[in-house]
Order: sequence, then C-alpha cells, then structure tokens
Amino acid sequence: MTLDPAYASFSERELGSLEKGKKADFIVLDQDIMQVDMSKVLSTKVETTVIDGEVLYGGIGSSGASSFDISSLKQEAIRLWDRILGYNFV
Repeated sequence: MTLDPAYASFSERELGSLEKGKKADFIVLDQDIMQVDMSKVLSTKVETTVIDGEVLYGGIGSSGASSFDISSLKQEAIRLWDRILGYNFV
C-alpha cells in the first residue's frame, strides 16, 4: 500500500511514499527475511516499529537513535520491491 492508494484517497501529500515530512508505518527487522534460510524467518525479531512517522518501539540504526537517513531507507525499499516484484523503479 503505497502511492496509488494514497492518491486514490487524496492523501498523497501526507502518505504513499518514503519522503521527509510524510507519515510512514514500517518495521525494522534484525535480519533480512529475503536472504535468510526459510527455517530462520520465524526467529526474526522486530528492532523498531514506526507508526505515522514516529518511532514507537526501539530505535533506528545500531546506536538505537530515532533519527535516520530517509534516503537510504527509501533506496532499500526500492531494492526490495524490485527484487520481489521484478520491477525496476530506479
């Protein structure tokens, strides 16, 4: 659920993409579930939970700080979607 649903609900200025100033809901996991063996996926731990752009649990990065570089997060999201869906967004 990204830009298209946000556009359809007339909320693309606040939602729909990872950009500074927009709200976002996402989690950060302790391992890349797309890379680990399937038997290890269920042992994955949530390190950070972000709801409406606010860190509600944990922290971003190894220092546990709640500030982070949104551009690197966006690059990683694009890389994962490209891999999952076979699209090339870059």
